[in-house]
Amino acid sequence: MATSVVVLSDLSGEPGATTRRVTVGSTSYEVDMTDSEFNDYETVLAPYVAVGRKVVNPSGFSGEVPLRRRTGRRSSVETAAIKSWGRQNGFQFKDKGRLPQVLLDAYQAAHTR
Repeated sequence: MATSVVVLSDLSGEPGATTRRVTVGSTSYEVDMTDSEFNDYETVLAPYVAVGRKVVNPSGFSGEVPLRRRTGRRSSVETAAIKSWGRQNGFQFKDKGRLPQVLLDAYQAAHTR
């Protein structure tokens, strides 16, 4: 006999949610969200991520592997942050498709200490 587990969204009660870790201040929370709810969350945070500085633990290891390393793709929050920064700094690129390497290199240089 097979058992099936259905995760419901903590926000809407919809099935098909995934548990996501959210950190506010120094406290982390786990929230079950659908992909749509998580995309909304990332969209709201994008302007803050675009101007924020990445914090690294003194050991240099955050305990989590960035999404890009796990899947080979950037998260939508990271992509939105790069696009926002690029436009504010005079870069021109298409709204869809791959980001120009020159933009990625400049963004990384500006956000690496």
